[in-house]
Amino acid sequence: PKRPIGITFDDGYENFLTHALPALRHNGLFGTVFLVADRFGGTNDWDEGGERLLDEAQIAHCLEGGTEFGSHTSTHLDLKAASDEDAYREIIESRRKIGDTIHQEVRAFCYPYGRYDDRVRAFVAQAGYRTACSTRKGANGPDDDLLALRRINVRSDTWTPIFAVKLLRALRHVP
Repeated sequence: PKRPIGITFDDGYENFLTHALPALRHNGLFGTVFLVADRFGGTNDWDEGGERLLDEAQIAHCLEGGTEFGSHTSTHLDLKAASDEDAYREIIESRRKIGDTIHQEVRAFCYPYGRYDDRVRAFVAQAGYRTACSTRKGANGPDDDLLALRRINVRSDTWTPIFAVKLLRALRHVP
């Protein structure tokens, strides 16, 4: 497409299966879910609320609907604050574990908390990922760094007209 749009979901929350996936399917759309590889079927401990995360059976069900899965590390570690060894292990091991679970190559990565620097970006490239999402706001152009993609944040409480305004503002800056 001339101006593609990616729909992404961080963390692999179980409510993706019950809320987002049916809406995506109804509209003929697909999304990418960034999983925390060591937490399948568990709960999050990086945000308040202790929300349930997708388990392996639910991940398989989502795959049947065309969902792409990417990595959000093994434990949702702040990679920018981590040692080289810990950061690289989280990046490479999560790719392996998710790939083994979905029986597909994992090509997409998302930086936990949106935090990365040149060192972390280099580890992501070295691990073989093709794209990586940050939390920087906005749209991306054809010449932008595929390992530092910007996004438009939409939460469950984002009012539809506000979402439309965010999207239109971002698209004004894309050739």
